[in-house]
Amino acid sequence: MNCCCLLLNIGTPLFKSEFQLFLQYQLDEEGNCYYEFPLGDGTIVIRWIAEEGGQWIMEDKDTNVLYYYFPSEYVCPASTLENWEPTEAAFPLSMFYLSATACENPEIDIPTIEVPNPNCNEPIPCKYINLLKKQKAALALDVAANKPYEVLGLKGCEENWNNLFMRHLIIDALKCVPQGVYSEATENCLINKLTETCNC
Repeated sequence: MNCCCLLLNIGTPLFKSEFQLFLQYQLDEEGNCYYEFPLGDGTIVIRWIAEEGGQWIMEDKDTNVLYYYFPSEYVCPASTLENWEPTEAAFPLSMFYLSATACENPEIDIPTIEVPNPNCNEPIPCKYINLLKKQKAALALDVAANKPYEVLGLKGCEENWNNLFMRHLIIDALKCVPQGVYSEATENCLINKLTETCNC
């Protein structure tokens, strides 16, 4: 494999920092590419190992503590945070991008991700207002109907209370949420759960 140079964009709340680094590849004794970059008081190494079908790992240079791993063939490790799996020792990452770049005169290009940033002052119409009104009324009746069972100490209705709590949380979740928070598939899934009839 021809080793590639990388542009690293990394952010971690641990050190309250976000920065960009150019990573020049280095070669180990076996001729494999690896990369090093400073983080906090230590140095992080990204290198490829052949274990478990092959993977890139991110570890502490001095202690060899494994933080993240990325199952992959021995190719340029261009990747995003979603590709890397954390271990129990992993430090938190808010941003992580590795992109291949030219080794000489690299173009610095910071990737941007559009994150929905709803204007909380702008009223957003409720999409399911009639459904939610009906479900609130039905929930109130079901809570009232289930109350005597609890007063009398009857067993077997714990599952029904869990269902009532679930319905309350779904109604609260769907109530005028900012646009872009839930996908249409998630909303449909929640509505299906809400309209199921679950008896004690």
